[in-house]
Amino acid sequence: MLTRWLYIPPLIIAGYFLYLTYQTGDNYLMFILPAVIFIAIVYIMSPQINFWWSNKRTPRIEKKALQLLEQHHRFYQKLPPQLQEKFRKRVVLIRMAKDFKSQAIDDLPEELKIIFTANLAHLTFGLKKFLLSQYEKVVFYPSAFPSPTYPDTFHASETNHEDGVFLFSAQHLLSGFTEPDRFYNVALHELAVGYMTANPGLPWPDIDASAWTELGRIKGFTKEHIEKLIGRPDLEILAVMVVHWLEYPTELLAVFPSECKHLQQCFSQIQNDNL
Repeated sequence: MLTRWLYIPPLIIAGYFLYLTYQTGDNYLMFILPAVIFIAIVYIMSPQINFWWSNKRTPRIEKKALQLLEQHHRFYQKLPPQLQEKFRKRVVLIRMAKDFKSQAIDDLPEELKIIFTANLAHLTFGLKKFLLSQYEKVVFYPSAFPSPTYPDTFHASETNHEDGVFLFSAQHLLSGFTEPDRFYNVALHELAVGYMTANPGLPWPDIDASAWTELGRIKGFTKEHIEKLIGRPDLEILAVMVVHWLEYPTELLAVFPSECKHLQQCFSQIQNDNL
């Protein structure tokens, strides 16, 4: 990372003048203090500095991550080569920008990180600001879990807006990614919830509970099915529509053409042709 190299010059300067101070007894604080301040600034700003540098010189995606995209991610599979490269770059950058944690998982599998980042790259692919930086932490549980917000309910996913955290059951996350026609994508659902919360002023479609019937006919993901799968009592219907728009765009467009136009506006606010 760039910050490792940035530490070297001020460390050499500070060390040299500390040595002179020891040898001569003179006061070289005016030379040492700026070096120390520079080191402190680099340390504090290291995530932003490293991300900026990686954005300029993005590492190549690992073979395991590429295989997951090529085997399971339909959106990535349909992209032309140039846009596939853009997608791979964003997967790498998102993974670097997020803080991944595990609960009751000894060794956090890299596949879970890749699945999350691929879903976020999909959700924000039409945007210049693609990190959804309001949510920095991602926590994985092995299966459905209770939480402080829902202490009496075992659920598969949750978005904690106050702390900027996404929480997922690894089992449900994996199923929704590898078999999207059989299992509802809880990662996209929570990411949609986070994006909607972070951007309330966008022209979101105005839908009500009556839309559940038509949504349920598209792939069989009825309100009852998704409520049972996710396990939370406050299921967000608009997030469900966003998931359908991303996963089954042709089917959703046939039933909700006006709503799809609104969603296109919400997720294509700022195009970035340089990424």
